[in-house]
Amino acid sequence: MNALLVTGMHRSGTTFVGKILSEAPEVVSLHEPFNKEFGIRGVEAVYPSVLDSYLRNQICQVLSLNFKVKSVAPGDSFSKSIARRLVGGRTNIDKYKAKWQIFKNKEINTLIIKDPFLILNCAQLADDFGIPSVVTLRHPVAIWRSIRRMNWVFNFEEFGNEEVTKKYSSLTRVELNKLSEIEKFSYLYLMLYSSALDANKASSMVHLFRHEDICVRPIDAFSEMAAMLNINYTNSMSELVHQKTSAEKAEYDNDKLHNFYRDSKALAWSWCDAECSEEESIIKRICGDLVDDLYGSWRPESCL
Repeated sequence: MNALLVTGMHRSGTTFVGKILSEAPEVVSLHEPFNKEFGIRGVEAVYPSVLDSYLRNQICQVLSLNFKVKSVAPGDSFSKSIARRLVGGRTNIDKYKAKWQIFKNKEINTLIIKDPFLILNCAQLADDFGIPSVVTLRHPVAIWRSIRRMNWVFNFEEFGNEEVTKKYSSLTRVELNKLSEIEKFSYLYLMLYSSALDANKASSMVHLFRHEDICVRPIDAFSEMAAMLNINYTNSMSELVHQKTSAEKAEYDNDKLHNFYRDSKALAWSWCDAECSEEESIIKRICGDLVDDLYGSWRPESCL
């Protein structure tokens, strides 16, 4: 079974990209098997940066669809905790669904692993397992707005490896944890996407796709992505992309995790309609040089 990793920082479009690619007739998918809270048993760090012998073994188990997930997840309600103990959560459901699909359809030959927490492992997965990666990029201000809406916070004590924090930020995990939430977010963005950019330069199997490009020309972007990954891009996939990117609204005010029906062209650069704020200045101070490398400039000409 071939494998493909879809990764990127949370709120960068990984779920949508994974959802569209998994509609290909030869593909099955798994949702975040290396999520520390509800994924594979034994994963205790977020964003592991080194594939040690244990993680390598777990990757082999994922590729063979032979793994066990955690039966308890933080924040579960009583009813959800009971359900998780019975069925194992979404990752476990995906596993059994994939096994059933493979049993029914012998033409299935690719497993998509959608997992933001493997973004630091793209080069290693390419070199050691022959697994190509799709890394979704999104402007940091847009991601911050989404994360702020969800009231998410980050604890660097759970980060996989101090070497990564020092390499890309020159700060320790303790020092990073003393910063404000927006500064912690900015440094996390800097680390994750600096690593992804390095992996892209080192390996032809690591592909970077900008969220904004997917939003502006979604059908062409997915067609190019599928061709690059040797995935069949069917008419039904193209119709699904059109349907989900042609809604009336670009953004939503509620706290729903995902809204897959959007006016994607309006969404692409919606954050830069506002004047430069103090928050944007903080993010630019930390991530500005990286964004220049990824996008060519901090704001597109249409926003200047």
